[in-house]
Amino acid sequence: MNKAYAIIAFVMLALFAVSASALSVSDVQFGDSTQERVFNLTKSVTITNNGPDTVSNVQLTFNSDALYQLTAVSVTGFTTGSALGSNTLASGASATVTVQAFVPNKFDSVDSNLDEKAFSIGTMTVVGTNTTNQQQTNSSAISMQAKNKLTVSDMTIYVNGESQTVSNNERIENLKPGDKLRFEIVAKNQYSDRSNIDVAMDNALVTIRSTNSELDVDDEDDLGTISPKSDDTATFDYTIPDDINDGTYTVDVKVVGTDDFGGKHGEKTTIRLKVEREPHSIAIRKALVQPTTIVCDDTSRIATVDVNVNNMGQRNENEVVIEADAPQLKFNKKVADIKLAKGKSKTQQFAVTVSDDVKPGTYRVDVNTYYANNVKSESKTLTLKVDGCEVPEDKTTTVVAPPVTLPPATVTLPATTVTPPKARVSTTDSFTDSDLYVYLLAGLSGVLLLILLVVVIVAMSRRRHEDD
Repeated sequence: MNKAYAIIAFVMLALFAVSASALSVSDVQFGDSTQERVFNLTKSVTITNNGPDTVSNVQLTFNSDALYQLTAVSVTGFTTGSALGSNTLASGASATVTVQAFVPNKFDSVDSNLDEKAFSIGTMTVVGTNTTNQQQTNSSAISMQAKNKLTVSDMTIYVNGESQTVSNNERIENLKPGDKLRFEIVAKNQYSDRSNIDVAMDNALVTIRSTNSELDVDDEDDLGTISPKSDDTATFDYTIPDDINDGTYTVDVKVVGTDDFGGKHGEKTTIRLKVEREPHSIAIRKALVQPTTIVCDDTSRIATVDVNVNNMGQRNENEVVIEADAPQLKFNKKVADIKLAKGKSKTQQFAVTVSDDVKPGTYRVDVNTYYANNVKSESKTLTLKVDGCEVPEDKTTTVVAPPVTLPPATVTLPATTVTPPKARVSTTDSFTDSDLYVYLLAGLSGVLLLILLVVVIVAMSRRRHEDD
């Protein structure tokens, strides 16, 4: 049995010796993560004879797409000849071949996982014959890498409205259940806008996904086409679940697109979110009062305080208290001994009656939560407005005095008594209807009578004188 094993081992070693090639050839990579496209590149390839015999007639062949234009442009180190077809390598000797390749416009920058890498573009095979006329052959891998032109140029996270810029693998601390997050991801086309390389980025897609199903972040935004040297922003809103456990959660952000030539570009970044639940936390998720204003003709004059709370703490609570307090309205009410499991919520309503003697104004209504029946956890203040009743306007009655009739004025003259006409007082403002006018008229009449009397006396005196 041992003899059989020895024979098998000898045969295997013999076969390995026959199949192993004396020639070795190094792998070569063209370009790197900074390499621009539409360039000719050269690389040196080393060929070594590792066998005990001389290898002659060494030849090189390339297996590659013509797009990359692979060719050997120079050779040094062979023992005889300068043409690749007649090169000889002694045992242990090496030769150097300079290989040229072309970086085309159409060339991927990233793989399916959006990792920047070099991609295989073909192989180079070296073939020769040793002194026992056995063929020696070996191959090397040829790869190429070009610059990624679609990147995440900026990433901002808003936590409950407060922003912070984050970079790859950065961790956001002190997050709580119920926190509201907004992710703003800026994707930039790194191609220049110069006319000779004016390349747009098409089908630009931004995705955001968590690696843990408990966080359950999974969304995407199609940005369409991004022009050269331009960027666009994808926005995602998310709320941390109320029942999430403590821990650090990983979120992958990816931006991917293809250039005008069909080359794939993109970048993947990672954000870590650290969620920390407090030992006890009875959070007020919603608190509002309806109606917000009590009006004068509201017969009910009742406002409803609507409260929703959630157990954001690390453990179940059996002695939760919800309170509504409005001391100026002489209102206070508590609901106690509420059982609330971790991550669960409870809704409670309070009816606040506003009495008729409450003065107009704005009144404060406080909503409070407690655990262990008397340890305050959270508070929120609401306002309730009470309108005053409008007072009717005073109506003033205008009394119009009736017309006043003055008694007749009597003027006594010698030998003649003249009674002036009665004066009538009206409500108009005419001068002829005024008292002054009446008095002037009476006076004028008296003067006329007096003149008439003087004329009569003078006439009688003349006649008496003539008679004498």
